[in-house]
Amino acid sequence: MCNGCAKRGYCRLEKHFYDAKKAHLAYCDTLVQSRNGFDLTLYDITRINSIVSPRIKKGQSLYHIAKNNESGLNISESTLRRLVMAGEMDAGIIDLPQAVKRRKRKVRTAPKLKSIRKTGHLYSDFRKYISENDIPVVQMDCVEGKKEDSQVLLTLYFTQFHMQLVFKLKEHTAKCVKELFDSLERKLGKELFAICFPLILTDNGHEFSDIDGLENSLFGGKRTKIFFCEPNRSDQKGQCENNHKLIRTILPKGVSFKNLTVSDALLVTNHINSYVRKSLFGKSPYEIAITTLPKEFFTKLKLKIISESDVNLTPKLLKH
Repeated sequence: MCNGCAKRGYCRLEKHFYDAKKAHLAYCDTLVQSRNGFDLTLYDITRINSIVSPRIKKGQSLYHIAKNNESGLNISESTLRRLVMAGEMDAGIIDLPQAVKRRKRKVRTAPKLKSIRKTGHLYSDFRKYISENDIPVVQMDCVEGKKEDSQVLLTLYFTQFHMQLVFKLKEHTAKCVKELFDSLERKLGKELFAICFPLILTDNGHEFSDIDGLENSLFGGKRTKIFFCEPNRSDQKGQCENNHKLIRTILPKGVSFKNLTVSDALLVTNHINSYVRKSLFGKSPYEIAITTLPKEFFTKLKLKIISESDVNLTPKLLKH
């Protein structure tokens, strides 16, 4: 290097100078390039693709696939994601369930609750009740199809298990919701219904307005307690709302529920609850719930675990 040479002013030989900044940038570039690509053979990528791509196209997440195929894949979830992002798989980023960005939520001013019928069933009453009672919470909501259709889906979300049950209602009315509760209580029995649904938190939809009808048992006495979120505060039962995105992967917005059967609703229930979650440390909601809820609950409602390779969270699930 000629940096410190006394002859460099008149030397006619080829000169070489050391620049620390350029040398460091060149080193960093070499470091990055050495880590680019995948330490996998063509056979490895083909084998991984045969496992991963069909499952992605069934609506399964990369975490679900990686967790249930650890021995077959022998790569981490992050490496699997980089393979998909790099276009090395038949399935691309557009096929991933969460690839589409969400719109920003609109901010609304919450009006005062006008109805005095809900005194004792307000969100403040709910907060007070659960602070005084060690009791599990079930969140309830409705999912709509086409606006012109009368049929909707009613969902019941068990917050401690991340388990969501899906039922079809013939009409979006308080009468149909009460009839569903009566039907569930007949199947389960008064005691089992009270054990599994001791407290229900829902929104202020007109279909949940028959408080006495929902709370009172067919066999006399109380079967559950109903509480309501504050108006325009769906975030107060945000877990239930968030889990609807799995239902929407099978039944997108705008799809009619007119031809949806009771068996279809059960099929949707079984598939979304057999889907493993990172929040459950690699377990599915059914795997967690089955260790706590009575076995009769699953038997009487025909709930069953779907094998990981058969879990399908796309509209193809309901194409007969």
